[in-house]
Amino acid sequence: MSKDKAIKAVEGIEAVEIDFESVEDGVWFPFQNSHLNKETDEWVFDEPIAKENGPRVKVRLIFPFVKRRFAERKKEVEYKLNTKTRKMDRDVHYKELTPEEEQKATDDTWDYAIIDFENFKNKGEIIKCTRENKLRMMEVPVFDRFIGHCLKILEGSEAEEIKAAEKN
Repeated sequence: MSKDKAIKAVEGIEAVEIDFESVEDGVWFPFQNSHLNKETDEWVFDEPIAKENGPRVKVRLIFPFVKRRFAERKKEVEYKLNTKTRKMDRDVHYKELTPEEEQKATDDTWDYAIIDFENFKNKGEIIKCTRENKLRMMEVPVFDRFIGHCLKILEGSEAEEIKAAEKN
Protein backbone atom coordinates (compact mmCIF):
# COMPACT_ATOMS: atom_id res chain seq x y z
CA MET A 1 0.00 0.00 0.00
CA SER A 2 1.42 3.41 -0.89
CA LYS A 3 1.65 6.38 1.42
CA ASP A 4 -1.25 7.96 -0.44
CA LYS A 5 -3.44 4.98 0.42
CA ALA A 6 -2.32 5.15 4.05
CA ILE A 7 -3.97 8.54 4.40
CA LYS A 8 -7.70 8.91 4.02
CA ALA A 9 -10.10 11.67 4.92
CA VAL A 10 -12.64 10.94 7.61
CA GLU A 11 -16.13 11.92 6.46
CA GLY A 12 -17.85 14.73 8.29
CA ILE A 13 -14.79 15.48 10.39
CA GLU A 14 -11.89 17.73 9.54
CA ALA A 15 -9.28 15.12 10.34
CA VAL A 16 -7.00 12.72 8.54
CA GLU A 17 -6.63 9.05 9.39
CA ILE A 18 -3.06 7.78 8.99
CA ASP A 19 -2.10 4.11 9.08
CA PHE A 20 1.62 4.07 9.99
CA GLU A 21 1.88 0.30 9.50
CA SER A 22 0.88 0.49 5.84
CA VAL A 23 3.45 3.13 4.89
CA GLU A 24 6.26 0.62 4.39
CA ASP A 25 4.17 -2.12 2.73
CA GLY A 26 5.42 -1.25 -0.75
CA VAL A 27 3.72 -1.31 -4.15
CA TRP A 28 3.64 -4.06 -6.77
CA PHE A 29 4.91 -3.04 -10.22
CA PRO A 30 4.53 -5.23 -13.32
CA PHE A 31 7.98 -5.63 -14.88
CA GLN A 32 8.77 -3.44 -17.87
CA ASN A 33 11.66 -3.93 -20.23
CA SER A 34 13.56 -0.82 -21.34
CA HIS A 35 15.49 0.35 -24.34
CA LEU A 36 17.58 3.38 -25.23
CA ASN A 37 15.94 5.93 -27.50
CA LYS A 38 18.85 6.87 -29.79
CA GLU A 39 17.29 10.19 -30.78
CA THR A 40 16.94 11.51 -27.22
CA ASP A 41 19.57 9.34 -25.46
CA GLU A 42 16.99 8.51 -22.79
CA TRP A 43 15.76 5.18 -21.49
CA VAL A 44 12.22 4.33 -22.52
CA PHE A 45 10.15 1.78 -20.62
CA ASP A 46 7.97 -0.57 -22.67
CA GLU A 47 4.51 -1.78 -21.72
CA PRO A 48 4.48 -4.38 -18.91
CA ILE A 49 5.43 -7.85 -20.17
CA ALA A 50 2.20 -9.36 -18.80
CA LYS A 51 -0.40 -7.59 -16.70
CA GLU A 52 -1.64 -10.74 -14.98
CA ASN A 53 0.59 -13.52 -13.66
CA GLY A 54 3.65 -11.90 -15.23
CA PRO A 55 6.89 -10.87 -13.59
CA ARG A 56 6.40 -8.19 -10.98
CA VAL A 57 8.32 -6.52 -8.19
CA LYS A 58 7.17 -5.10 -4.87
CA VAL A 59 9.12 -1.91 -4.10
CA ARG A 60 9.09 0.66 -1.31
CA LEU A 61 10.69 4.07 -0.93
CA ILE A 62 14.20 4.07 0.50
CA PHE A 63 14.01 7.47 2.24
CA PRO A 64 12.98 6.13 5.70
CA PHE A 65 15.77 3.54 5.56
CA VAL A 66 18.45 6.01 4.46
CA LYS A 67 17.30 8.48 7.11
CA ARG A 68 17.73 5.81 9.81
CA ARG A 69 21.15 4.85 8.43
CA PHE A 70 22.43 8.41 8.58
CA ALA A 71 21.11 8.80 12.11
CA GLU A 72 23.20 5.77 13.12
CA ARG A 73 26.41 6.92 11.40
CA LYS A 74 29.14 8.45 13.49
CA LYS A 75 30.37 11.96 12.88
CA GLU A 76 33.92 13.27 13.05
CA VAL A 77 34.92 16.72 14.21
CA GLU A 78 38.01 18.41 12.87
CA TYR A 79 39.37 21.89 13.33
CA LYS A 80 40.73 23.54 10.22
CA LEU A 81 42.53 26.84 9.83
CA ASN A 82 40.44 29.51 8.13
CA THR A 83 43.00 31.48 6.15
CA LYS A 84 40.84 34.62 5.98
CA THR A 85 40.08 34.94 9.70
CA ARG A 86 43.18 33.09 10.97
CA LYS A 87 40.91 31.16 13.34
CA MET A 88 40.26 27.47 13.64
CA ASP A 89 36.85 26.55 12.20
CA ARG A 90 34.98 23.48 13.39
CA ASP A 91 34.25 21.02 10.59
CA VAL A 92 31.70 18.28 11.37
CA HIS A 93 31.19 15.50 8.82
CA TYR A 94 30.23 11.86 8.65
CA LYS A 95 33.03 9.40 9.22
CA GLU A 96 34.26 8.02 5.91
CA LEU A 97 33.18 4.45 5.21
CA THR A 98 35.54 1.72 4.11
CA PRO A 99 34.81 0.17 0.68
CA GLU A 100 33.35 -2.88 2.47
CA GLU A 101 31.07 -0.69 4.60
CA GLU A 102 29.94 1.23 1.50
CA GLN A 103 29.13 -2.02 -0.30
CA LYS A 104 27.19 -3.33 2.69
CA ALA A 105 25.23 -0.06 2.93
CA THR A 106 24.33 -0.28 -0.77
CA ASP A 107 23.35 -3.93 -0.46
CA ASP A 108 21.22 -3.19 2.62
CA THR A 109 19.46 -0.38 0.76
CA TRP A 110 18.50 -2.62 -2.17
CA ASP A 111 17.44 -5.39 0.19
CA TYR A 112 15.16 -2.88 1.94
CA ALA A 113 13.77 -1.31 -1.26
CA ILE A 114 12.89 -4.60 -2.97
CA ILE A 115 10.36 -6.31 -0.73
CA ASP A 116 9.43 -9.15 -3.05
CA PHE A 117 9.44 -10.27 -6.67
CA GLU A 118 7.61 -12.97 -8.58
CA ASN A 119 7.84 -14.88 -11.85
CA PHE A 120 11.48 -14.30 -12.76
CA LYS A 121 13.39 -17.34 -13.99
CA ASN A 122 17.04 -18.30 -14.35
CA LYS A 123 17.66 -21.21 -16.74
CA GLY A 124 14.03 -22.31 -16.42
CA GLU A 125 13.91 -22.22 -12.60
CA ILE A 126 11.93 -19.64 -10.64
CA ILE A 127 14.19 -17.24 -8.77
CA LYS A 128 13.23 -17.04 -5.09
CA CYS A 129 13.17 -13.63 -3.44
CA THR A 130 16.12 -13.80 -1.07
CA ARG A 131 18.64 -11.12 -0.12
CA GLU A 132 21.29 -12.83 -2.25
CA ASN A 133 18.99 -13.01 -5.28
CA LYS A 134 17.86 -9.40 -4.87
CA LEU A 135 21.49 -8.30 -5.01
CA ARG A 136 22.21 -10.55 -8.01
CA MET A 137 19.15 -9.15 -9.79
CA MET A 138 20.43 -5.60 -9.20
CA GLU A 139 23.54 -6.57 -11.22
CA VAL A 140 21.29 -7.05 -14.27
CA PRO A 141 21.16 -3.59 -15.93
CA VAL A 142 17.55 -3.82 -17.13
CA PHE A 143 16.37 -4.83 -13.63
CA ASP A 144 18.45 -2.08 -12.01
CA ARG A 145 16.91 0.52 -14.37
CA PHE A 146 13.43 -0.83 -13.64
CA ILE A 147 13.92 -0.51 -9.86
CA GLY A 148 15.14 3.08 -10.35
CA HIS A 149 12.06 3.75 -12.48
CA CYS A 150 9.78 2.32 -9.76
CA LEU A 151 11.44 4.47 -7.09
CA LYS A 152 10.94 7.59 -9.23
CA ILE A 153 7.27 6.75 -9.63
CA LEU A 154 6.88 6.21 -5.88
CA GLU A 155 8.48 9.53 -5.00
CA GLY A 156 6.33 11.31 -7.57
CA SER A 157 9.09 12.78 -9.72
CA GLU A 158 8.31 10.48 -12.63
CA ALA A 159 4.68 11.64 -12.74
CA GLU A 160 5.85 15.25 -13.02
CA GLU A 161 8.21 14.33 -15.89
CA ILE A 162 5.38 12.57 -17.74
CA LYS A 163 3.08 15.59 -17.32
CA ALA A 164 5.81 17.93 -18.58
CA ALA A 165 6.40 15.72 -21.63
CA GLU A 166 2.66 15.63 -22.41
CA LYS A 167 2.50 19.46 -22.42
CA ASN A 168 5.28 19.70 -25.03
